[in-house]
Amino acid sequence: ATNLNTGDFMASVNMGGSAPGTVGNVSVTTTNTMITTGNNLADGIVAQSITYGGGSFAVGDWGATFGGGTMNYLLGSPGMVSSPDANSVTVRTGSIITGGYGASAITAQSIGGSGGLLGFIVNTSSTGMYGSGALGSKGSTDHSSAGGDVSVTANFYLYTSGAYAPGIIAQSIGGGGGILNTANVPGARALLGGVSASAGTVNVNAYGNIWTDANGSPGIIAQSIGGGGGLVTMNGIPTFGATNTTGSNGGSVNVTVNGGINTNGTSAPGVLATSIGGGGGVAVLSDGPNQGHGIVNGRGDGGAVTVNVKNVISTYGAGSDGVVAVSIGSGGGVIISSGTTAAYGSSGGNGGGGHITVNNQSVIHTYGQNTVRQVYKKGKYNAESGATLSFPEAMNDSGSY
Repeated sequence: ATNLNTGDFMASVNMGGSAPGTVGNVSVTTTNTMITTGNNLADGIVAQSITYGGGSFAVGDWGATFGGGTMNYLLGSPGMVSSPDANSVTVRTGSIITGGYGASAITAQSIGGSGGLLGFIVNTSSTGMYGSGALGSKGSTDHSSAGGDVSVTANFYLYTSGAYAPGIIAQSIGGGGGILNTANVPGARALLGGVSASAGTVNVNAYGNIWTDANGSPGIIAQSIGGGGGLVTMNGIPTFGATNTTGSNGGSVNVTVNGGINTNGTSAPGVLATSIGGGGGVAVLSDGPNQGHGIVNGRGDGGAVTVNVKNVISTYGAGSDGVVAVSIGSGGGVIISSGTTAAYGSSGGNGGGGHITVNNQSVIHTYGQNTVRQVYKKGKYNAESGATLSFPEAMNDSGSY
């Protein structure tokens, strides 16, 4: 981690390059070992295939000496042109335990068009800290770099005790983006959307138990996003969607829960599975209820989303649904907060959501306020069908939509 403790300042982090390049397949296997980390922003495993530059960057103890500052961030290329696609990422693991803030057990990303993983932490005594930026590349290209297929198999126990530390994050993103953790930066702003590109298939199989102990820490997050975007944890207002995207389709997302999932914090669903076309993603809010959002019209279809529940899922915190499965076309996203879960889409874009199936062969328990056992909706957003979809009802049986 990099310590930025110089007081009042303005700093910029651009996680993206200016020239195209090829990348290979990535495979990580640790089935016979245990991985343990204890520091903030210290994931158990990070596996990435990213074209056009990017990677992983952590900023610790921001503003430790003086009063304030502004961080501008870009998880993507500042000037994207056509580039080769990202390749596949495969992870097979044994047991993993992490103990820090923002420290997921497994992070697997295939990102076409720059980006990766960026996290920074504000010193709790600091004031006047702000952050703004984008998850997604910039440029005028019609078809940039697509995300590849991502497969994660967790064979044994996964445990995270820190806030904003999911058990598994699996992402395929075309058009730039990734993961941004700014949960304790007040007044943050983030655009989740980039340039035109499609995403690959995401498969997650969890055979061991997954246990997360703190706020903002879902058991499994699986995303396939065409048009740029990803996942942001923030105290602020997100904007979803990518302008002028064409053919930016999300791929299929498949999650199978063979071992149990237990989440104890607020805003921590058991499973969160999304496919989005036209740019967007998921925002996990760190401070209270939904504060609003913005939407940019995009173009592209969401893919099929399938969740198979074969073992018990239990959630205990407010705003922690059992299963959230969403497919969105024409740009949009999902906001997870202690108040409720809601999905939003463009009213003027071009695209629709894919087929959604939830097969529940076990039991799903939700004990916190503002939760439901299962949420699955076909988020087909366009000018005809409307722009907003919320999840007020509890649906306890399997369904296909």
